[in-house]
Amino acid sequence: MGTYEPPCSEAGSLITPGQEEFIAPGVRGYAIQQGETVYIPLIIAENEGSGEVGKFLDSLSRRCVIPNVTSPRLAAMLMRRGFAPTYDEGVDIWKR
Repeated sequence: MGTYEPPCSEAGSLITPGQEEFIAPGVRGYAIQQGETVYIPLIIAENEGSGEVGKFLDSLSRRCVIPNVTSPRLAAMLMRRGFAPTYDEGVDIWKR
């Protein structure tokens, strides 16, 4: 487990498909901070299968959470790294 926290966008800001920010080497996405929590609702590998998303997940601080996981592949990656889902009003929030 690391201490990395990705650069955050303003909460509520819109993101245009294809215009996601680089949030780590080889990883594009979107992150916002609300209170003490950093939410990362979008994670996209620049080169699928490169291992960069795994490295990114390994580097994240405990303040970082991943909401609304819809990819079985990402869910498996999170579980292998000690993340587990909790549910708040029907929304899954994956955290360590």
